Amino acid sequence: MAIYFIDRVPAPEYGCSNVTLSFDGISACVKCKFETKNGSAEYSISFANCRAILFTEEARAHLSSGQGSEQIFEVVNSEWLIRLSSQIFPLTDARHFSVFFQDFGMYEFIAESVTPGSGVTEPLRS
Repeated sequence: MAIYFIDRVPAPEYGCSNVTLSFDGISACVKCKFETKNGSAEYSISFANCRAILFTEEARAHLSSGQGSEQIFEVVNSEWLIRLSSQIFPLTDARHFSVFFQDFGMYEFIAESVTPGSGVTEPLRS
């Protein structure tokens, strides 16, 4: 298993004030809201062709070496993805993504792709 950094959520160092997940049966979207000097901001992360979602509350979430909060990662050679592929059906185009939000927890996705920063509502940076 290897973990690769994809992007950082541009939230302040104290993190997001609210995190929500939506799923329409095909795509998933995680939105986080936070305050900046210029007012409220929202950041969305979209996951296309999402086949599985796992949430672990902050107290039980385990960050691997190099992972930090408010960051998006890809988990390569994921045990979870390998297990799902062997139990259900081969997930040849799927990848394992994770994002950890301080004070909320870790969201993990088996999906085809991730689009960081989709649907960004300004202002993001002051």
